[in-house]
Amino acid sequence: MAVVRKQILLETAQSKRLKKLSDKTGRSESEIIRRALDVYESNGETSIEDSAELTELVQALKVQNAKTKKTLAGAEREVKQTLDYFAALRAERELETPQQSRNKPKVAA
Repeated sequence: MAVVRKQILLETAQSKRLKKLSDKTGRSESEIIRRALDVYESNGETSIEDSAELTELVQALKVQNAKTKKTLAGAEREVKQTLDYFAALRAERELETPQQSRNKPKVAA
């Protein structure tokens, strides 16, 4: 295979993604770009969705998305518990007589 040297400009984020993909796959950055060009054809006969690597990345995103949803659900439960706790404290304070409130030590925030 004859090769031609090309200099390209990438955005910083693209460069980081390329480096990360290179480290992960063990392929050179040039090889990754060549493969991307092979997959990308504007005539529609071959679509990027056909790429096995892209399919793998989509699957990884789905797994990460599921983990993120689980983490978010846990955080939402904690927020609800905290709000319920403060609501109970407020309700308790509203039931106290003014004399009880004055004698109660203040809690630092």
